[in-house]
Amino acid sequence: MKKSRRYYFVIAALFVMALLPVSCIKDNFTAGENASVTMTFTTRVGSDTQVSGDDLATNERMKSLRVIVARTSTKEVLYNVKYDTFDKGDNGQLYKTITFSELTTNKGGEDFDFYAIANEEAFGGLPDGKDIKLEDLDNKAINLTNGDSYDKPLLITDKGIPQAKKMTMNISSTSSETVDMQLEFAVAKVDLTFHNTTNAQQEITDLRFTDIMPASTTTSLFPPENVVVVGERDFNLESMPVEGQKTATKTFYIYESKASAAGYKLSAKWEAPEGKDFSLNLPEIKRGQNLKIDITLIKREGLKISWNVVPWNGEDTDVEFTSEFNGAFSGQLVKTGTVEGKEYILTAEGMDSQQRERYAQFKFVMTSPIGQNWVAHLSNPNDFEFVGDYTGVGVTQEEADDNKGVVTLTVRPRRGFVSGELRTTQLYITVDGLEGSQLINNPVEGVRPFPGENNYVELVQVSTADYDTNNNN
Repeated sequence: MKKSRRYYFVIAALFVMALLPVSCIKDNFTAGENASVTMTFTTRVGSDTQVSGDDLATNERMKSLRVIVARTSTKEVLYNVKYDTFDKGDNGQLYKTITFSELTTNKGGEDFDFYAIANEEAFGGLPDGKDIKLEDLDNKAINLTNGDSYDKPLLITDKGIPQAKKMTMNISSTSSETVDMQLEFAVAKVDLTFHNTTNAQQEITDLRFTDIMPASTTTSLFPPENVVVVGERDFNLESMPVEGQKTATKTFYIYESKASAAGYKLSAKWEAPEGKDFSLNLPEIKRGQNLKIDITLIKREGLKISWNVVPWNGEDTDVEFTSEFNGAFSGQLVKTGTVEGKEYILTAEGMDSQQRERYAQFKFVMTSPIGQNWVAHLSNPNDFEFVGDYTGVGVTQEEADDNKGVVTLTVRPRRGFVSGELRTTQLYITVDGLEGSQLINNPVEGVRPFPGENNYVELVQVSTADYDTNNNN
């Protein structure tokens, strides 16, 4: 009888051991000697210590978080849990820390896929359990449009803006890692701000964005490798009243897109019956970006616009694109001298004895606005001319660092030198869409790099002898 009981005890023990899981994943499971990964999940907004998470718009906060873990090779789902409670950092940012402990892996290590999805209620939710189909999840498209209103921005409710991220990690049997996983918004954000410099309340009407969003009603849940869809949809916004000497902002959300051939445009009407169009010279608007458009209402001068694109994390310092001018103007072959009591950049005709041109030569590259055309001008084209290129287009800073978009500006006299005749010219640069000549000669520690003013440099024709004997390079 004792032998029989001992036999059943052994069978029962084996049965219980068979039911134990091969891996253990808990919110706060102490990491052991086996493979272990601790992940902290955060959203984009509120990561900056200057921006309190408590000050964020309600729909930009994390309301729920689903975490899924699967083996990359077999697509076996090990973990699929949804959370609605979070920890809060000192700056008000919500986060969730989970330890995936004792993950069983192959001897040489194994890849695991980690999925994180926030605010899934905004698009109808995802299934629970380990039977979730990962292929469907990888290709998930979500619809955030405003029903039948084709010409309105996305419908963002208090269920929050979806955010998502997928990460693949190789984990060995001895791994013990701590990783931060920051989710990405599925949409882009637009802040349209009007600054009223007049004393009376103004009404901004006929607000319209052209080709601002794709025609599709859906977008991918997870960020694509590249933006391929083109903006084709126009938006009409309600009129905006702006009190005198006050500022008013309208915020809305859009799907990411590449600019159409016509480009992104904004039109608005204020006082003038015909309204005014503005071009936003952007190659694309990506998810997770914040397009900030500032329009100033100036009496008798109409509307003045500037814009920039920043990462959607509250930090205005890291500008990705901007309408503000930024260019690097430097001297390549420049001699300066004083003529009739005034300082100029010198230029003369022909070659010197060493076969070097006696011209004035500069280098210029524009890094914003990107994609916009610029043109160099001479105020006295009768007596001076450019040799070679004098136009270009705005490029990224990375391209400029690779010497792309850099143009050599060479200026020479058109006629022979005449003693007693003062011939001068100003070299300045204009940019499509920006008013006036741009600032290419700003003072450095109170001193301008070249003779002239902040928005131009000044040149003079001298004799070949005066040029050759001048050593002020």
